Amino acid sequence: MVRLDNISTAGGVASCRFYPENSEMYGKLTIDITSGEIIELTEPDGGCPKTYIAHARSKLHKLSVNNEKMPDEAFAIWY
Repeated sequence: MVRLDNISTAGGVASCRFYPENSEMYGKLTIDITSGEIIELTEPDGGCPKTYIAHARSKLHKLSVNNEKMPDEAFAIWY
């Protein structure tokens, strides 16, 4: 599971903070809304498995293409 907060969109990009499961340390992610490509990435201190980044990117992209009001917080859950 990865938690996203501080979610925003502006100028064709979407950004958020993401927290890997069971961590208070966060990374920052910015993507291009049209392509879903990562524009900027800052991993949490100490790094994290790439799976968390991929799921955070995917969730942020899904939220941003809906053109709805961004939630305060979102989660990506997988097994």
